[in-house]
Amino acid sequence: MDLRRDVLKRPQRNVSESASAKYERENKEWNDEIVGAYLARYAGYVNVIIPQILKGELSHARAEKKGRD
Repeated sequence: MDLRRDVLKRPQRNVSESASAKYERENKEWNDEIVGAYLARYAGYVNVIIPQILKGELSHARAEKKGRD
């Protein structure tokens, strides 16, 4: 996924904005895109992998408990 290319394809905004304002706007957009990408990636871990780990730990604990009884 090339986020930079998507940012560059966007139409330019107000032509009269200063260079520093343009830099700040583009930097904020770029950071928002990166944060969104990471949140989407790690949401997969939270929703899929962590419950699998917890189920695995719980079933492992049950097996140990059965072995002791």
